[in-house]
Amino acid sequence: MSKAAPADVVPSCCREGQALHEVRCKRCNRLLFKGSVISVEVKCPKCRSVQYFDYSINAADSK
Repeated sequence: MSKAAPADVVPSCCREGQALHEVRCKRCNRLLFKGSVISVEVKCPKCRSVQYFDYSINAADSK
């Protein structure tokens, strides 16, 4: 049995054949996830570092 997601569930970046953005740990460089998010907090399973990624429009304007 195939467990592929239905076409309407797959994000538009995947349907268009674009590569997913890789997000790596800033401390040990381990791959944390592939994809795109507005904001996320991730704990690296290798070095246990907690990191916060914020790609929202408001965060970009405040810099």
